[in-house]
Amino acid sequence: MDEDFAICITAEPFMQAIGPGEGVPEELKDELLEDLRELGAEPSQIRLELGSAGYGAEITTVLEIIGGVLAVGPLIDQNLAAWPRIGKRLFRVLFRQRGKGYHVSVSAPAALSLILAEMDDRGIDVRGIHLVASHVLPVAASSIPDDVIATIGRQPDRFYVFVLRTQSGDHYVVIARSSGDVEVMHRLPTGDFMEFAGVRKREK
Repeated sequence: MDEDFAICITAEPFMQAIGPGEGVPEELKDELLEDLRELGAEPSQIRLELGSAGYGAEITTVLEIIGGVLAVGPLIDQNLAAWPRIGKRLFRVLFRQRGKGYHVSVSAPAALSLILAEMDDRGIDVRGIHLVASHVLPVAASSIPDDVIATIGRQPDRFYVFVLRTQSGDHYVVIARSSGDVEVMHRLPTGDFMEFAGVRKREK
């Protein structure tokens, strides 16, 4: 994954409050930073960027990019098993923001943290889990140029496909929406030839 851990939000109230060429209003900035406190990031580690998206009419977006403890590269390479805890914190942030009427989408790393939280809740052992592959599938929009449609700030409506390998050697293929909702979570018994061959059934 080559994008930041980020949340993209849109809402009618701040669309009207932000004029052309303006930055994020201080009142909105303070509100968003307070919401993100749940993730454990310092305000200095959070960058807010204005953007625009849409299927014709441009919609103002605010992109919340979180760095610091959520710097994506090291965490994915070294400490992916810690991400269920991050995902559960992120879920609370999204719940709070949606409760205010915001439309909220998340980047691929943020979606991955939510997926790992759900896997953990389902009782899947995520210790030693490894990201094998990931892919972003943006929803088509003729008004968005091809060279930027893959960026969440311009097109927050997307699907994510992840392939994850567990410590037992099994793989999970997971498809999620940019809302964070999981569409498909399918286990492939690559860690057990006898199960693959149909000789042995998986114990529940």
